[in-house]
Amino acid sequence: MIRRGGRRLACGRDEGAILIFALIIVTTIALVVGTLLTRGDGSLEASLQLRNTAGSSYAADAAANIAINDLRNGTGSPGFNNNDAEAAFDNNPNDGLGCFGGDVGAGGTDGLFLKNFYARTSTIAASSAYVECTGETGTGQEGTPVPITDKNKPGQAILALGVNSTKGLSFGQSGAETDYIHGSVTSNSTLTSKGTLNVTGNGVKVNAPGGCAGAVQINGSAATCGSMTIGDPGDAGAAPTTTPALAAAPTCPTANGGPEVFSPGLYTMTPDAAGVSPETQAITLSNNTTGGTFTPTLSGYGAAPAQQWNVTPAALQTALRSTWSIAVNVTGTVGTSGTTGSVYSITFPTILGDVATMTAPSALSKTTGKSPSATVTTPTAGSSTCTKTVGWMYFAPSSASTGVYYFDWTGTWSLSGTIVGGTLSLANDGKTDGGTSISPGGGAAAPTSAGSCVSPTLDPGAVGDELVFGGSSQVDMSGNNLKEFCATYSSTSIPTVVYGLKSAVGSGATQVPAQNGCIVSSSPCAMINAATGSKAQFYFEGFVYAPWAYINLDANNISQPFFDFGLIADSMFIGANPSTKCVQCAFVNLPDDSLGYGYDNSTVDLTVYLCLGQSTCSASSGTKALTARVQLWDPSGTPVASKRQVTVLSWSHSN
Repeated sequence: MIRRGGRRLACGRDEGAILIFALIIVTTIALVVGTLLTRGDGSLEASLQLRNTAGSSYAADAAANIAINDLRNGTGSPGFNNNDAEAAFDNNPNDGLGCFGGDVGAGGTDGLFLKNFYARTSTIAASSAYVECTGETGTGQEGTPVPITDKNKPGQAILALGVNSTKGLSFGQSGAETDYIHGSVTSNSTLTSKGTLNVTGNGVKVNAPGGCAGAVQINGSAATCGSMTIGDPGDAGAAPTTTPALAAAPTCPTANGGPEVFSPGLYTMTPDAAGVSPETQAITLSNNTTGGTFTPTLSGYGAAPAQQWNVTPAALQTALRSTWSIAVNVTGTVGTSGTTGSVYSITFPTILGDVATMTAPSALSKTTGKSPSATVTTPTAGSSTCTKTVGWMYFAPSSASTGVYYFDWTGTWSLSGTIVGGTLSLANDGKTDGGTSISPGGGAAAPTSAGSCVSPTLDPGAVGDELVFGGSSQVDMSGNNLKEFCATYSSTSIPTVVYGLKSAVGSGATQVPAQNGCIVSSSPCAMINAATGSKAQFYFEGFVYAPWAYINLDANNISQPFFDFGLIADSMFIGANPSTKCVQCAFVNLPDDSLGYGYDNSTVDLTVYLCLGQSTCSASSGTKALTARVQLWDPSGTPVASKRQVTVLSWSHSN
């Protein structure tokens, strides 16, 4: 029997199992450790990222807080531009200064560069930031204490209505000039800009269906003209509501240098700050076949009055200043009672009042062949009849309503002296300062800068004036003395300070005709004029509505809007060479809509850009990290460094 070689393995033995367990344990440990290591590395990376994010957040907060501190303290703060004297930013559209003192123009965005302001960390070098700041429209000095809506302002800052006008709408004294207008501009014919026309504001447009010539910008960027034509929108309730009546004599000052005070009413000759002196005119007393009275024939004044001894204001229109009288000097024998040399004098209490009837004494009956003569003394322009020196002219409003001044003369009134119309401002800042206004008189000195009367955008209760132009009346503003007129505020109609008549108002001797003559000719004369290159200083604080008129305005060194509520005319030329004080001041300003929050609070929008680890930063190179909206409150209405109250309205990080 043959035995098989080798040994047979027994069933059920586990000599190799330990290897399998070892492999499982090693694999599990490897997976666990690997997972732990991966999670640990991710946690470390997340921690670093979180720390960097927190650092960015802290840096953005710090930059915004520095900017707010600058806004609170103004001049002298870190990074503040101290080249211009301003206590602190108050969103004033007339000074062109931004949040941090930079010359950025009305509504412009100012920037604050903060170099290496945030200390380095273990992983990032010192960081810089750039903060942009823009004043919010309708707040601060750009705001108003009165509501401004489409119900009480025109739709255009400038509207030239003339479709076939040979003049159209023209801007600029030179090619180097930039003319700023706040609000939309439309010419129904052509628009020409010798330099650059820059129209500013939200949603503004420029229209000229006849085409634009020259550089036109909207908010500083090149723009093209639209072709829309806009018809006469009407006066929106701005038409005069009073019946013309001849104005009373002005009141002389009671001390040298004080104002000569004028009253509302009709002026058929130009008012003159120099006053008047007497002028003698001869009259002849002719026989009257119907009774013992005489009919005067006035030499130099045209036809005699229709009624016996009735002297109408129309016959003596040079009598604009003081009471006048007719002295009857008898030069021949008159009846049985009159003797040669007898004098009868009749004095009128007002210069342009009602018709005065003069009845001669019964003894004055004419003897055949004897013709008594007489003289009439009337005031005329020339040297002042006031006993005190006239320092300026004041056009007072009515006691509780708008003072309406009707103009109906032939020729031009040259406004060479200081003239103010409307409620006077106590502090010469365009406000009543709590409702207090001063009455002219005594030796009140002439104002020298804008703000002499209360603007309709600053006080809803102050009454103003309305200058109504009829016939061919013209005014010249070329003198460098202050001329300022303020309108009366209304929430339902446009506060109007100048109105050109399209139809006659009144009746009889005091009727004021619609604008006519050279005003409406094909080669028109200017209703309002300022000579080329003059440093004219005139301000119309209210809407100017003269749809048939041509307006020609050259002015240098303007420091605030000359027309502060929009302007409508047939055609116009505007040359407004800005001063260095306000490079971007608008010559014509259309107020922005306002809820009437007042000018005590200035609201700004801040945007912070971070440049981590960099020594330079700008809006283009940085990362937007934070936006904030901040309100600055000035209880007195004027910024006082370190006394301003600050409220953060919103604060949002971008990351």
